[in-house]
Amino acid sequence: MSTVDDEFRKQIATSMNYTPKSFFSHEYETLKALCEAIIPADVASGGAIEAGVPEFIDFTASENSDYQLQLVAGLNWLDDTCVERYGEWFLACALRNSRKFST
Repeated sequence: MSTVDDEFRKQIATSMNYTPKSFFSHEYETLKALCEAIIPADVASGGAIEAGVPEFIDFTASENSDYQLQLVAGLNWLDDTCVERYGEWFLACALRNSRKFST
């Protein structure tokens, strides 16, 4: 197991204790998966999760209801598009694809 895996597991444990202010659970998990897909951790550095990007986005959305509505609409669009194309929510697609790359 690599150092990246160890760090990722620590971050997941920390993130599991975070309660989103602006998103329902599924929306927040989708946001986290999207952040990880855009800026993944690698051997040299942490990714979006380690940097606290989902928490920061949640915080900024909690301060601006128009921004929150746009983010939720975007996350819903992403889920709807994945269901249409692949028969699964984005979260399931992201999990399946991350397993492909980690093996």
